[in-house]
Amino acid sequence: MKRLSVLVAALAASVLCLSMSISLADSSAPAEMTIEQLKSRLNLSAEQQAKIAPYVETRKAKLQEAHGKISSSSSRKDKRAALQEAKQAQDEFVKNVEPVLTAEQQAEWQKMRAEAREQMKERLKNR
Repeated sequence: MKRLSVLVAALAASVLCLSMSISLADSSAPAEMTIEQLKSRLNLSAEQQAKIAPYVETRKAKLQEAHGKISSSSSRKDKRAALQEAKQAQDEFVKNVEPVLTAEQQAEWQKMRAEAREQMKERLKNR
């Protein structure tokens, strides 16, 4: 029973993470984290923008690919695999971007990410 509860909680967390990630990759989503939004909120230098832009594009492509797999798959196993791919894309993005930011920028970025999570929770609640 405990194992089932852990599995359900992990799956729910993965779905939340993927939903947030997909909405971040969707250019119409209010929680999107584009290079322009990062530039504006974090006051990125030109050098930082140049370093981060490829990570933003790579993450967006990977998240769109995962979303396509989820949409087209009827298998839970395949959907879970796509969720894991999306989570890995997001984790990789964070791992690559954080070292480029100053301590002050990292603090603001953490706030941005927390805001995006809260927006996603609200969207999921209102479904």
